[in-house]
Amino acid sequence: MNYYIARFFLIVVLCGCEKKTDNSAEIRTFPEIISLEGQPINDFTVLSSGNVNLCVIDTFLVIQKKEEKILEIYGTNTHNLLAEYGDLGEGPEEFMFPVLVKQVRYDSENKSPIVTVYDMSRRRVNFINILNLIRKKGVIHEQKPLPKGDSYMLHFYFINEDFLLTKPEGEGRFFHYDYGSGETKIIPYVPKIDFPIEDEYFYPIFRSAVTVNMDKGLIAAAPMLLGGIDFFDLKGNYLRSTIFDTTDKLANTLTIAEDNEIFNPFHYITDIDAKGEFIYGLNYNNLSTDIYDHGNNSSLKVEVFDWEGNPIKEYILNDNRFIETLAVDLKNNRIYGYCRDERDSNIIIYNMK
Repeated sequence: MNYYIARFFLIVVLCGCEKKTDNSAEIRTFPEIISLEGQPINDFTVLSSGNVNLCVIDTFLVIQKKEEKILEIYGTNTHNLLAEYGDLGEGPEEFMFPVLVKQVRYDSENKSPIVTVYDMSRRRVNFINILNLIRKKGVIHEQKPLPKGDSYMLHFYFINEDFLLTKPEGEGRFFHYDYGSGETKIIPYVPKIDFPIEDEYFYPIFRSAVTVNMDKGLIAAAPMLLGGIDFFDLKGNYLRSTIFDTTDKLANTLTIAEDNEIFNPFHYITDIDAKGEFIYGLNYNNLSTDIYDHGNNSSLKVEVFDWEGNPIKEYILNDNRFIETLAVDLKNNRIYGYCRDERDSNIIIYNMK
C-alpha cells in the first residue's frame, strides 16, 4: 500500500506531465496559476527605441540600450542610478550593436558581479565589472573576440573558459565551440517536428531563448514558435523536452503561409531567465500580427520550470502591457519587464507574492 501512496504523490508533484516515447513530457496544466498586475517604477524611463535587455545580478538591475550610454546600473532596493557606461563606436571599449546576456559571473578577486555584453557587429564579447564601474577604479572592461570563422552569429548565448554557445547564420540551431579541444560542432534543429517544414522556416521556428546551468550541466532552450522548452547537456547533445502546447498552431500557420504567402505564427517564449532552482520564460502568448501590428498584448505569461523540466507556476500578466524582455529578482521577489509603449515609466515591476 505504501508503494501506491508514494506513486500517487509523485504523480501529483509532476502535475499532469505525460511522458512520451521521444524524450518529451506534455504538460496538461501548471500546479499554480497566478494573475499579476504590473506597476511602473515612478520617473524611471529608458530612452531607447528597442533592443533593450535586462539583467538582475545580486542587488543590481542592469539595463542595456542601443543608445549611449549603453549600460545603466541601478540598485534594486532604491532604484537609484549608480553608474552608466558604454559609448557607440569601433574603439577598443566601444560598442556597435550591444546585446546584454543574462549570464551570471563573478570576479575572482573582489567577487564583483560581471555582466556579459555581446557586440554582434564586431563579434566581440565584453565583460563589465559592476563594482569597479561604480567605484571608478580597477579593471572595468575586458573584451574577448570569438573564435575565427566565417559565420555571422545571429545570437549569442554563453561563454566561459570551457565552451561557447551561439547561433550562426544559415546553419543549425546552435554553434558549440570547445575551447579545450578546439572542436566545433553545429547542433541541428532538434527536436524533430512530425510534419514537413520548408528550410526558410527553420530559423524563426527554432529561434531560442537560452540559459545555461553549469552546476547541473544543462542548457535550457525555448524555441520561439514552439510551445516547449528543450534541454541539452553542456556538449550540446539533446536530452529531453517539456511541451506545454501542441504543434497544431504551427502546422496550420505553415499551411496558410503556403496558400496565401502570409506567415503569421503564434509566439511563445522569447526571453528566459534562470534564478535559483527555477527557469522563468516570458511567453508572448499571441500571434505575430496581434503583437506587432494590432497592439493586442493581452495575457502574456511568465512560465516557471525546474531544471528537470517540471512545471512549477504560471504567472498571467493581466495588465495588457507588451513586456518585451524580463529579469527576475529573487531577493525582492519580483519580475522586471521592459515595455516600450509606456510614455512615462517603461520599466514595470510585477510582485510575485
